[in-house]
Amino acid sequence: MLRLRYRKVPNVELEGEEEVAKEMINDLLNNDYKIYFLPSGNSAIFLIVSLFNNFTVPDVGGWKKFVDFCKILNKNFEFLKTEHGLVREVKGKYLYLTTLSGYLAKQDMKRIKKECEEKNIFLIEDLSGAIGGDCGYGDIIVGSTGEPKILNCGYGGFIGISEELSIKVDDIVKSFKTKNYFGLLIEELMNAKRCYRAYVKANYKMKKNIESSFFKDREGISLFIKHDKPKELAKKINSAIKLTKRKSLTTICPNYNRIDVKGVVFETKKIDYRELNNKVVKEITKEITNIIKSLL
Repeated sequence: MLRLRYRKVPNVELEGEEEVAKEMINDLLNNDYKIYFLPSGNSAIFLIVSLFNNFTVPDVGGWKKFVDFCKILNKNFEFLKTEHGLVREVKGKYLYLTTLSGYLAKQDMKRIKKECEEKNIFLIEDLSGAIGGDCGYGDIIVGSTGEPKILNCGYGGFIGISEELSIKVDDIVKSFKTKNYFGLLIEELMNAKRCYRAYVKANYKMKKNIESSFFKDREGISLFIKHDKPKELAKKINSAIKLTKRKSLTTICPNYNRIDVKGVVFETKKIDYRELNNKVVKEITKEITNIIKSLL
């Protein structure tokens, strides 16, 4: 049995300078935004849904709360047909997507942004799982700093918008009370690139050696394993690989937030990224491979 450290919130000074945190977020993005902080990623998404209408959302690999909020606020939306979450063609008026589909596979954001500009589509990019990588193409960006995320603060979220839209948002944001957690956030922003790269590197190695894994040529911070007995596979993985916190390392699929195929997502992003050296990644791969063989 393999025991690994859970990606817990760091024990550092909580409070800090908000403006520094805003600057550091923009340093990690492809465009500059006016940043607003909110109590959670979901509250940031709720705010965005409240501002617009007639959304297009991926048919899988998105974030179900976005769809739920559309229903609650009586907003029109339609599903965009994808290839297991990957966007091949853009359409609609306001397109919402996650930079990493289901945390599993990076969207071709440069192409998507170019096509959105050509078709006059407003792009809303949820980069919660990708900050530290190539992200920040949307007309609006949204991020969660909850747990477990790249920016792993256990609290908070943010949106980034253009100056033209800021007047519309200023008064609304004031109604959300957000605590000062910017010292913690700054610490996480300092490590964002290192954290993201560690997860991507570990998953590439595991995908290379786990035959039934998907998206072998795509960046991801978790990995999907196709399997006809997902519940049995998940149970065996969670028995063989445990965290220092009683959290499951698997998500059974199909699952809208992940992928529309029968199998299991191994949630690499729940493991402390500093644990993921070559030896540990090999041990994880070996355990999963042996479990898959045992279920044949």
